[in-house]
Amino acid sequence: MAQKPEGELHHAGLYSTQNLGLLLNLLGLKPPDGALGGFDGVLTGLRTGDLLPALLQAQCRNGPVILRLEDIHWIDTGTAALVRMLVCDAQIADLLVVQTLRPEYCPDWLDGPRVTTLALGPLADAEIAALVQERLAASDLPGDLLATVKERSGGNPLSCEKILSYGFSMAH
Repeated sequence: MAQKPEGELHHAGLYSTQNLGLLLNLLGLKPPDGALGGFDGVLTGLRTGDLLPALLQAQCRNGPVILRLEDIHWIDTGTAALVRMLVCDAQIADLLVVQTLRPEYCPDWLDGPRVTTLALGPLADAEIAALVQERLAASDLPGDLLATVKERSGGNPLSCEKILSYGFSMAH
């Protein structure tokens, strides 16, 4: 699993055992033994904060890059500062940062001139019906099932999925 990150670091001219350890750690993978020796959490965060923009800049020189960040309402202060820098830094051309967050989380970079916000509303009845039909592999569903999924999920796609997974696993 570490082969692709290692190759990307080599390609960007940023390879070192330490950088590989930082990148693998960022991805939730086990760094090579000794790669982060002597690093505490703060130093790991600082060094990762230096590595990620450099790696993204190198990648962007080869063409457009999409960085997908999900559920950023859970990020810590240091990561928020890094995301702010990536979103606001006009020096990193050809970088599209796509982030998902809860509406009540409003980081300061959302007001930036390079930011477009797309608010997603709840699923429509037809979309809920299609999701239920797909997940349960059934074309004819009782109307009360659709009404129950709609009511309990509030039209939230993840909630629909969870209701269907739980209900489906309980039936089998």
